[in-house]
Amino acid sequence: MEKLSIELRSILKKLVLEYESKFEPMLFTLKKDSGDFIFSEINKPLRQCVNLSDDAVGKSLQELTYVTGEDFDYIHTNFLNAWNKKNSVIYYFNPKTNMDIYLVVLLEPEMDSERSVSQINGHCAAILKEDLPYTAQELFALQENTIHENR
Repeated sequence: MEKLSIELRSILKKLVLEYESKFEPMLFTLKKDSGDFIFSEINKPLRQCVNLSDDAVGKSLQELTYVTGEDFDYIHTNFLNAWNKKNSVIYYFNPKTNMDIYLVVLLEPEMDSERSVSQINGHCAAILKEDLPYTAQELFALQENTIHENR
């Protein structure tokens, strides 16, 4: 399962980068202030895609009232992993502000001259739910069933 997980991350990263080459990039920048992740930048295409107002810029993840509960924990954990492990992180979720899409997010930490993370650059790709009829878990289950059926 580890190999499949690594391959899926690689595929999703390629998807985000190819999306950026074909469509207007959807980008955001995170800085950390007193332990909170602050959206220092959210470009217009991303704000439009997920129906965010301009005032989301400058707010912390905690201040975004539509990111709550499990969604908050999931997103915050991914932000922490990118910041603390100093590695790219990729994840996807269904934003409450646009339930018609899955947003695939690539987090890339940017290092300063002392090799400390100075900010996280986020790159996003939107996938319409209707274009992706299966969730990742369902895809894994389908793949497992296919492997077992072919034995």
